[in-house]
Formats: sequence, structure tokens, C-alpha cells
Amino acid sequence: MIAKQKKLIIISAILFAVLLIVYFAVVVPIVNKTEPAETTAPPSTLPGEDVGVGNRVQMFEHVERSNMKSIEVHNSHGTYTFYRNSENNFVIKGYESALYDARLFSSLVTSTGYTLSMVRVVENASADMWKYGLAESDNPAWYKLTTMTGVEHVVYIGNPIPSKVGYYVRYEGRDTVYVLDGSLEATILSPIEAMITPLLTYPTEMTDALNVDNFMILHGEDVFIRTKFIEESKRKDFLSAISQIVEPAVMETSLSYDMVLQSLAGLAGIQTVKLGITEEALEEYGLADPAYTLYYENNVTDKTTNETTKVENMLLFSEKNEDGTYYVASPMFDIIAKIDSVTVDFLEWKMIKWVDPQIFEVNINNVRSIRFQNSQLDIQFMLDGTGQDLVVTEKNSKFQPDVKNFRQLYKVLLSTYIEDYASLTEEQIDTLLSDQSNLQLKMTVVLRTGATRVYEFYPYSERRSYCVIDGDGNYYALRTMVNKIISDVNKVMNNEPVDSEDRY
Repeated sequence: MIAKQKKLIIISAILFAVLLIVYFAVVVPIVNKTEPAETTAPPSTLPGEDVGVGNRVQMFEHVERSNMKSIEVHNSHGTYTFYRNSENNFVIKGYESALYDARLFSSLVTSTGYTLSMVRVVENASADMWKYGLAESDNPAWYKLTTMTGVEHVVYIGNPIPSKVGYYVRYEGRDTVYVLDGSLEATILSPIEAMITPLLTYPTEMTDALNVDNFMILHGEDVFIRTKFIEESKRKDFLSAISQIVEPAVMETSLSYDMVLQSLAGLAGIQTVKLGITEEALEEYGLADPAYTLYYENNVTDKTTNETTKVENMLLFSEKNEDGTYYVASPMFDIIAKIDSVTVDFLEWKMIKWVDPQIFEVNINNVRSIRFQNSQLDIQFMLDGTGQDLVVTEKNSKFQPDVKNFRQLYKVLLSTYIEDYASLTEEQIDTLLSDQSNLQLKMTVVLRTGATRVYEFYPYSERRSYCVIDGDGNYYALRTMVNKIISDVNKVMNNEPVDSEDRY
């Protein structure tokens, strides 16, 4: 048995040695054999052609951006020209202030200046150009590239090839047909609008976004809301916001208004649909008689000189489209764009959303007196001192209520809000205000600066009281809230505890 095992081991060793000799003698030389390099001769070129990457034919020598003077494009959508201006920047002829997408313009530069063909189809096709959509009668798209030295390259674009991955083209002056790749569709064959950035308003920093004056929205031809900017020196007394609503009534603006102004700091649409605002374009996109008009003036401060410049912005909006968008015209950028209605949902806001619902928000240390009046009440609280030294005295009775209890009443005043627009006709309002027996409460607040504001409340339903502030109305407060104020005034005079958290 042991002899057999030894014999097998000896045979295996001999076989391994033989295979090793064969491997180094035969296999390794085959594997390491170097094949001669495969060479392909460059294609022959026609006059004006060049050879590019992979020995592919270029219709003409590569023109880089730095050597381009202008690109003139003619396609089924119209004509446009990019040219290098005196400041060495490319601008659009006739729309020099238009903003275009730098990335898409780079693609246009590549498409027009680097004409590396997929294949040269035929050299002499003068009689057969119609087969490729390149006959004069086909009115093919074309472009003219002019170099800085004045050399012009004109290229015509015909039909797409059967696989749709390229287009038949020809160079002016040659009967040769080439194929360029399908990127032409997104550049030379697209409308100029595809390259225009749909910026609609003047882009400002957030520090300037709220510095807006004469903000106005029109519904049709009617002014829906108008605001004015309050200078910092006048931003005191009863005014806490930097803007004030002046139409349809004088009220302070809400935080929602501030958010709108911030959203307008460089407002942009989804896409540009028209470069150049004309009467025909306004008609086409439903903007001849706009459904909404937005106007405002930005007070933009130059951070270097600290000088302020007024910039006017105006946008015209169509009726809402079925897909939830609007068409919007921006005269500043001379474009019509499409914008998502969610972006400008404020166009359909009710007035109450523009208004600060808190009708009284004055620091107690700034108040000189508060007077409460109705047919059964006439109490005037005089305030002296501030903070812990505050002293409150009722003017007529000289009664000095507990200051902590009075502060609870003051919190009630601070938490008094208007609820919504009062749907009353002018006749109903006149009738309501003409009879003083309808007066629920009159509150007169005098600040230590001498500024005065008068609040009047007239109930016109079980739940609502018409609110008039310095003679301006339009909104209502909850009738129960006004009753609470009256009740708490009496509690203060009787030294009964006032609970500002109790809403009734």
C-alpha cells in the first residue's frame, strides 16, 4: 500500500515538472507576444475641412469662444444674434439687457464653433439636397458664426437622421452633406426664449427687500391694496412696522406682507415664453387687459456710497391657466414668462391677510393716558413713571388701582385683534355710525409724545363689532372681546382681579 502511494507521488511530481516546462516554453511567449499597433490613416479632407478627435471630419477649424465676434441664428422660431459688445461681453442684439443662461450659451458656442461630424454622408449632393431637408425650397435653419478676424462660417441644418440622434447639415459653398449630433436641437434649433433666464423683478439683498414704497396690487383696473414706506424717523408712536396700508383703509401691514416682499427680491418664473413685449404678445398671452397688476418701488442702498436709488418694478398677470400657472409680463426685463401660481399666491389673498390683526401694540411705558367711553362708561386712566415705578390714576375720581391688575387689563388690549373684513355696504356703515347709541366702546389712547389714536366699536351682529380706527373702518372684531374690555375696566376700578387669559 505504501509502495503504491510512493509511486503516485513520483508520477505526479514528474507530470507537474512537464507542465511547468510547457507553460514557460509555449504559453508565456504567446501571451507576451506584442501585436503590431493598428494604425488608421486620417481621412482625406476637402478644402476648409479639418480633422478632429477620433479622425472625424470637422466642417471647419474649431472656433473657440475667445475668437467669436457674433453668432446669428435663423430657425423656425425666429432670428436672434449674440454679439460681443464694447465691454467684451456677449449680449443679444436688440435685447442687450436680457439675462440669458450662461450654461446654455456655452452649449450654443460649442454647437456652432466645434463642428465635429459623426460622418460625412456624401460629397456631391447638389441635386439631392432635398433628400436631406437642405434644399433652398426646404427653408432649412441656419447660423452664421463670425470670428474676431471677420471670417464667416455659415451652416445649414436639415432633417434629423433616421435614428434621430443627429441632423444632416451642409456648409455654405459646398455640396457636401454631413451629420452633426442631436445637441443642435437644444441650441441652434430652439427658440431664443429657451436661453433667457425668467427673472421678473430687480434682484435685491434681503436687507433691502423690505425697503419698498408704493406697493400696489390691482385687480383688473381697481386698486386692491396700496402701501407706503414709513421713514425710520417717523417709525414711532403707534407704528411698529416699516410699511403702512393706505388703501382701502389705513392699517399696519402683517408679517405675511413682509414675506411677500422677501419673495419678490429676485422673483423668477418657470420659463420664458416670449422675449420682447409687444401688443401682439400681450394679446396672445392674455395680458392686454391683465387680471392682476403688481407695482412697487425698491429703495436700494449702495453699500459703498451709502446712496439710495429708487427702482421701479411692475408685473402684469393673466388669469390663472388650467395648469395652475400665470403668464406674467416684466417690462423691466422685456419678457413674458410662465410662473407657478403657488409662487404668487398672494394675488388671490383676502385683504385680512395683508393686515396686522393686532390693532394695539404699544409699550405701556410710552402711554400717557387711556380713556374708555360709552353710554354708561367714562373712565380715563393716567399713567406716570415706567417699569416698577409705574403709577396709574383714574383722572376724574383720582382712584389709583392696583398696578399689577391694570397690567392685566393692558394685556387684554394687546391681545385685541380684528378678525376679518366686514361685509357691509356703505349705506349700512353710514347708518351704523350715524347713531351714537350704537357705540359699544370708544377707546382713546394718548402717548407721551402727544400722538393720539381713537378706536371705536359698533356691534352689527351677535358676534361682530365694526372696528373704526382714527376714522377708518372695513374690519370687525369679536363683540365678546370688546365686552371683555368693558368688563375688565370696571374690574380694575373695583379692584377685582382681571384675568388676561380669560377671553370672555
